[in-house]
Parts: sequence; structure tokens; C-alpha cells
Amino acid sequence: MATADAKEVNERHGVRVVFGDGDRKFYSEVFDRNPKIANKLEKGERFAWIANYPGNRPYIKRIHKDNFEFNNDFRVKPGELYPSNPQKDNGFILIEPNVKSEFKLGRNKQWSKDNWIELVKHLPEWRQMGTKDFLDKSHAIVTPTFDDALNVLAGAKLLITTDGALHHAAAALGIPAIVLWGGVASPENLGYESHINIWHGDEPCGSYAKECEHCRKAMNKITVEEVLEAYERSQRNLVAEPRNTLRTLRKAGRPRKVDLSSQQANRGI
Repeated sequence: MATADAKEVNERHGVRVVFGDGDRKFYSEVFDRNPKIANKLEKGERFAWIANYPGNRPYIKRIHKDNFEFNNDFRVKPGELYPSNPQKDNGFILIEPNVKSEFKLGRNKQWSKDNWIELVKHLPEWRQMGTKDFLDKSHAIVTPTFDDALNVLAGAKLLITTDGALHHAAAALGIPAIVLWGGVASPENLGYESHINIWHGDEPCGSYAKECEHCRKAMNKITVEEVLEAYERSQRNLVAEPRNTLRTLRKAGRPRKVDLSSQQANRGI
């Protein structure tokens, strides 16, 4: 998401950007090979600071003891990523069931392993990337670095995952995705127009410091059938709405499309 800020500033002012607070610099491997972001400045080079870094994100309004309070006015924009050796048209569906389980924030976004196992029974030509906890090692692609993951993702037919770094990467690379949303965050401000976002409308609580029952229940509302329906729709090229979030209502028994208006994001430079 930060790379979208870099693109905007570079196009407006014609300079490279540095992320940080005006004194300390923040750099990530996500920025590698991006010509709009400076890791090392040339002597006398003009540049722009962008105040988008860990602890100061434009989509977070406040950080409380146990949770984030989101900025409801924020609307995410696709960024730019530059894989070192992107694959082309490998034709498979890429899944990433794993979350950062060492963090409670990650565990609060977890869809059950049983659901993933059932889902892949119905998917053709699927692969799972990551470093461990593979559903089936014969379908595994080991990606020890973020760049490795980008190289594989760049050639995928479709990504299915929970919200996180990979769904942002897919948007940046123009890869279609089905993204599962629970109770931590909302696709209304962190989901992309180019993706199918499956969400039951649970209020985002932003829990990061403890395992959250609200988040667990929200993720458990998503069924394998819903994800398969979203997959079938993606293959029929029926995703034509301006913002195609699927907010599934339990009582209705089927997905209902919700048109979410796009608003200008608040940016800090």
C-alpha cells in the first residue's frame, strides 16, 4: 500500500521518496527494485518524505493497548511491486492458507485447516506457496523470501487467501484474487476493486494483542461453498461491479453483492 503513495508523489513531484518520520528512515524488501523509492540517496538529490511506516499507517486512526482503531475514511489503492524474476502464465491457482501464527493478529485471520483441505479437493491445478505447513507437499512451492513469493504470484491464474500482504501484492501485480475477511479488518477500506472479497459484514475490531473470539466466529461464518461459488464466478468472468465485495448474509443463504463507494484516501507526506 505504501508503494501507491510513492507512485502518487513521484508522478506529482518527479522525485524519489523516502518513508519515515523526517528523521529516521524506514525501508523494506517490498521496495526493492522500485525506481520511485530511495534506499540510498545520491548526493544533493531532491526527495520527499512520506510518513507511512510501522506505527504510523494511514489506515490506522489510533493504536490502543489491544487493538487498532481503523481510519474509516481510508480507501486502499493498488501499489507497485517489482519481482526479480516473475513467472509468466503458469496457469495454476495459488493458495496461501497460512497466517503469521506467531502473532495473535495473524491467528485472528485464520480460516480453519479443515476448510482449506476441503476446498482444494474441488480446485484444479492448485499450488500452495510458503515455507512450512503444506496441505499436500506434492503441491508445495517453497518461497523463503518475499521476492520468491512475488515471482510465483506474478504468473498465477488466481490467488485465494486471507487478507494480508499477499492480497496487497496480488493487487499490485494485477492478479485476480479471492480474499477471505473475518472480524479483524474490513474490505470496505482495505479491499481492492479487482478482487472478490468474501465478508459477512462483521465489525472490524482490529485485535492484535490477544486471540479474539469475535474474529474466530467471523472467519467461521465463511463456508467452503461460498469460496467455490466465488471461484466459479471468477472463471465465468462475472465480476463486473465497481467494487465486488461479497457480503454474505447467513439468513439469506447466498451471497449478496454490496456496492461500496470509493473515497479519497488520507495520505501523509
